[in-house]
Amino acid sequence: MTAKKYLGDGVYAENDGFGIILTTENGIETLKSIYLEPSVYRELIRYVENVNQPPADVALLKKAFDAGMNAATFNGRPGISDSPQFEEWLKISKL
Repeated sequence: MTAKKYLGDGVYAENDGFGIILTTENGIETLKSIYLEPSVYRELIRYVENVNQPPADVALLKKAFDAGMNAATFNGRPGISDSPQFEEWLKISKL
């Protein structure tokens, strides 16, 4: 068994040699516990990877900007310049 590691927000993780045990604690006692078998842990990792993928239009914008296009190139193009993802991309890329 590995030592408990604090992840933040009162959540701890440890490995028992097979699965991962997640606990929530308040500094005095364990409040809740979740046991993740390897198959469940793998699904959780897949979920996190998918959540962290940019939406397709943001990926398209990144590719276009990396190829040398600028914000003016997209202005007025339906479905791109008026999308929230485009506005977020502009903020991130500081254009």
